[in-house]
Amino acid sequence: MVGDINVDEIEKKIKDNFSKYKNPDKPKERKTFDLPNHKETLVAVETDPDATSSMVQFIMKDSEAYQPDVTVEQYNQSIIENLTSTMLNNRLRELVNSTNPPFTYGSVYHGGTYARSKEGFQGFAMVKDGGQMNALKVLLEETERAKRFGFTQTELERAKISGII
Repeated sequence: MVGDINVDEIEKKIKDNFSKYKNPDKPKERKTFDLPNHKETLVAVETDPDATSSMVQFIMKDSEAYQPDVTVEQYNQSIIENLTSTMLNNRLRELVNSTNPPFTYGSVYHGGTYARSKEGFQGFAMVKDGGQMNALKVLLEETERAKRFGFTQTELERAKISGII
């Protein structure tokens, strides 16, 4: 609990509300499931008649299993991945603010996938109905452009100032 509070009063409320909960003597095993690698591109289209918005997403899974950062090299790689995502997200934000945006919101990041054992580079965008293919195309094109040509020094400096490193 953080803030301008009466510590004794809040501590009592927390104890009153949560002290009855105990960890089980024999907790259930938390299973993890592997997300296998594959060479082909897999595509899924999901629809919901009650949905109020549309979204597109891609996941480029890493070939190796998730490993937490324990070495300086791994930490440095995480910094590079965060800087790359920040710079690419800045480009996507500029597209959203353009006169004819391909999506209403777009973002990329490197991180956990649906399986706890796998990470990957992911992107998604919120789109108007009918704009799904164009939004996905723009996300993938911007990702490929960054991969092929990198970023400018100005983009890097702007990402550094944002607090990534």
